[in-house]
Amino acid sequence: METLSQPWRECIEQAWEAYCAGSLPIGAVITDQDGRIIASGRNRLFETSAPTPYLCHTRMAHAEMNALLAFGQTGAKHEGTTIYTSMEPCPMCLGAIRMYRLGGIAYAARDSVAGSITLANATPFLQYANFSIYPPPDPAIEQILLALLAESTLRLTPGHWVDWREEQDPANRPTMQLGRKLHAANAYHQLRQENKTIWQLFNSINSQLALE
Repeated sequence: METLSQPWRECIEQAWEAYCAGSLPIGAVITDQDGRIIASGRNRLFETSAPTPYLCHTRMAHAEMNALLAFGQTGAKHEGTTIYTSMEPCPMCLGAIRMYRLGGIAYAARDSVAGSITLANATPFLQYANFSIYPPPDPAIEQILLALLAESTLRLTPGHWVDWREEQDPANRPTMQLGRKLHAANAYHQLRQENKTIWQLFNSINSQLALE
């Protein structure tokens, strides 16, 4: 984790900020052709207020959408840009990334239910974008991000989303079970009280996983 680039670190810290704010733990940043961060955004699905230009309290308030809105305010050129997102983009976000003409997509965790990277070749319009696709950089980070998503889903949404994820992709079951454990232990409120950083959490969970 110490070897992660600055865009990755900021992306994951945005995800942690979203989680601590009571939304889904997903963050995103956009870099220019020199690798400098020029925009950022996070999931604000369950928040009732947000600064301009971010979306909140709507199903469109995804991390990628908010990062794209911030990018639109910069006036920066789209050539050489890359969006880093902590979760594989959904169909809506993939389409929006195409409309903003970004050149690359990097994601830290695969989403076997809503993730839509495979749609990058679904239509001539998407194919023409010729995205550079960068897969998850670290399996441990991927596992923990998915576990946090499971915990927040159990806490924030009705229905049986975690059960459905397990049914759709049995390989996800261990990660979903870790999310269930975090939820049962009331981890969200405990972590907020302890004011932990996302990196401290990663180290703690990695240590637990190593003992199992």
